[in-house]
Amino acid sequence: MKDKIDNNLNVEFYTEPTSDIVPDIYTMVKLMEDDNEPKRVVFTMTYFLMINKVSTFFIVKEGEDKIAFGLFVYGVHDKNFRRLKYFTVKRNKRGQGLGVNSLQKAIEKEINLDSGCNVACNHDLENFYSKLGFVKSNAIQKAHENFANNNYITMNLCSNKCDPDGDREYGDFYDIGLEEPAAFITYKKLEETYRIKLMPKGMRL
Repeated sequence: MKDKIDNNLNVEFYTEPTSDIVPDIYTMVKLMEDDNEPKRVVFTMTYFLMINKVSTFFIVKEGEDKIAFGLFVYGVHDKNFRRLKYFTVKRNKRGQGLGVNSLQKAIEKEINLDSGCNVACNHDLENFYSKLGFVKSNAIQKAHENFANNNYITMNLCSNKCDPDGDREYGDFYDIGLEEPAAFITYKKLEETYRIKLMPKGMRL
């Protein structure tokens, strides 16, 4: 059963990494560290995917307070398909149901359910995503196990026109493989290539 959406929440979507939202991307990056996501990898990947126009960054606001952040990545063959690459909630807003409400609001505005959306997550987040209608993919789980990624599951969200147990994991959405050492190099090259200063003053990766 989906929770009732909090109408006090608003979602803003961004398809270009302008200087105005770089601090918000940075905030997401710092919060993602709570899930053991390497900050340089998250920042560089987010920026790279946005600069190549294959992703949408979103911010959920409660009034003027920015409480949640995430990134949807586009499908390769089906441009309406979405992969939830990152999602996080401010620490002082966790445990209040705002995470479910925030993501539900973003999904309603961004996701075409006929094309579908999926997410890879730890087992302990299965209940969280199931509240939003995501269903665990048994087919993709076998692939995780074959690659020794037993800590992860993939969950699908789609209408009846989409196979909820179909393989939406490999090669069907835009992504890059990036490890921590390479992320810093890539991050520096992005600055040089686009002649920009990614990090505002006082922010360090």
